[in-house]
Amino acid sequence: MRTASRASNGGASGGEVPQSHEFCSSVEDEVKRSVTFRVAVPVLAAVVLLAVFSVRAAPIVRGAYGISLDAAHANGFNTVTCSPDRACLDAAQAAGLKAVVWEGSYNEAVPCGFDRSDQTIVDDMHSIAGHPAVEAWQISDEPDYALAGSCANAVQQHRARTALIHVYDSRPTYTVISTWDGKNAYPYAPWTGATDIMGLDVYPCKRSSSEPVGTSHCDFSMIDNAVAAASSAHVSHYWAVMQAFGACFSDGNCYALPTRDQLADQFERWEHSSMEGYFLYDWTQQASWMIQWCSQESYCQQQVAASNAANIVTPQPTSAPPPSPAPTPKPTATGTRLLCPWLCIHL
Repeated sequence: MRTASRASNGGASGGEVPQSHEFCSSVEDEVKRSVTFRVAVPVLAAVVLLAVFSVRAAPIVRGAYGISLDAAHANGFNTVTCSPDRACLDAAQAAGLKAVVWEGSYNEAVPCGFDRSDQTIVDDMHSIAGHPAVEAWQISDEPDYALAGSCANAVQQHRARTALIHVYDSRPTYTVISTWDGKNAYPYAPWTGATDIMGLDVYPCKRSSSEPVGTSHCDFSMIDNAVAAASSAHVSHYWAVMQAFGACFSDGNCYALPTRDQLADQFERWEHSSMEGYFLYDWTQQASWMIQWCSQESYCQQQVAASNAANIVTPQPTSAPPPSPAPTPKPTATGTRLLCPWLCIHL
């Protein structure tokens, strides 16, 4: 998705060549320092560039909700979801996958709280904190609806839950914020910093219930608006949550499973953002109200696999190192040859 850029600079200019023999006797020490400097600086620059390139070349998160380990591998995902269960994490690790650990939800019905207590979280941490398969800890899903309702302390409670998890494990916490909380569009600003990563679930493809299944109308400007709103809200780290499902509601409005081209368009729009990964919702049926999901349609699986392959960030091959410089010639019977940064003088 992103290609690490490389830059080089260089060039040097020397002054006038001195005409006196005294120059060479005085420059000998300077030559040694200059040669050392000219070797050390490029080496240091190469180390810095390699470090930067290594960071930028790290694979982005490519995940899907409701996907099996086998299906994740087959379709180019590198991240799945797990309950706070060591067996699930062990299986993900054995399969070469990372996992987002689901640590419950937050809603008004609790009331205004998490459905898993602090003590339950502590018990989970004692069991699985530090497991190498953990990518992140998801501590809720769309809590913005509760904040827009009666839960004025929702953000503070999320900050406290993040702090609690970080007592035991440094991996990031994660929640998903919707594009509409019942009052406000793209309500990201209050949630900035409440978790380490924010998921932006943007579902741009819809249809009317009177239209046949398979019809899909997408407004991809929703993705652009979400990216702009996240930037304005100073959201430092976010993942895209992309639509791969269809569902209908009692008001006659329906989400529509995107077509092949619409799936590709979603990926393309998000690729121009600062997202650090993405999750697909949904690979299999995750709720009774869903009537379409990606694993039902071969075209959806094929397009997602192709998009995943295009978003695998692989370090470019390292070019062969330049040949070592030729050794400085030894003095001869006819004179002394000094190697200087920009000149040679024969006496």
